[in-house]
Amino acid sequence: MYDEGLRPSGLRGMQFQILMTIRGHSELSISQLTRIVTLDQTTATRSMALIEKNGWVERVEQADRRLRVYQLSKEGQAVLEVAMPLWSALQQRVLEEVGAEAWVSARGPMEALWKLAIRVPDQCR
Repeated sequence: MYDEGLRPSGLRGMQFQILMTIRGHSELSISQLTRIVTLDQTTATRSMALIEKNGWVERVEQADRRLRVYQLSKEGQAVLEVAMPLWSALQQRVLEEVGAEAWVSARGPMEALWKLAIRVPDQCR
């Protein structure tokens, strides 16, 4: 639903989430992104390569050149300006269909699952 609804912006749902996350943190490394968005390293790296290719992010120079840190580019900000109203309309539709009370009730368990998901990989190492 989100991929289809965001199509006019040129973004897919996961790309929107990644760009919004980078926007909210000014700059992020891939490892930080994987923890925040709960992606595996391979998916995050592949997604960031496409996002970078499209010019929506740019690398921030680091002393350790092996570390990839990204910030939102002007093009990334522009694509988000198109995507945010689309995303808001999608969220409103979800709230209308699911119901605001059910959405609020579901957030607690979803956040608990999210916190577990980001802890489990660290415990498996």
